[in-house]
Amino acid sequence: MRLVLFSNGNAPLLEECARRHFSSAIPVEWADSAEAALACARAGPVIAVLDTQMEEPDLADLGEIRSSAGAVVGFAYARVTARAGS
Repeated sequence: MRLVLFSNGNAPLLEECARRHFSSAIPVEWADSAEAALACARAGPVIAVLDTQMEEPDLADLGEIRSSAGAVVGFAYARVTARAGS
């Protein structure tokens, strides 16, 4: 599992909040665009975290990423797959 982030604004804040939300141990990579981050999430075990909410029918909406003050700073998306034996 890894986080792939994209931000048009405050990238350090988005990374800080995403690490706090999911776990600071998960590797973080940066994408060149929101579309590239979402493509990574479609292709494998990736959570895409964007600073803009997107309509993405192929991915599960994992909800909002918030700052420690409670402000929404990002939105998370991931591919959901069936478990083996399901």
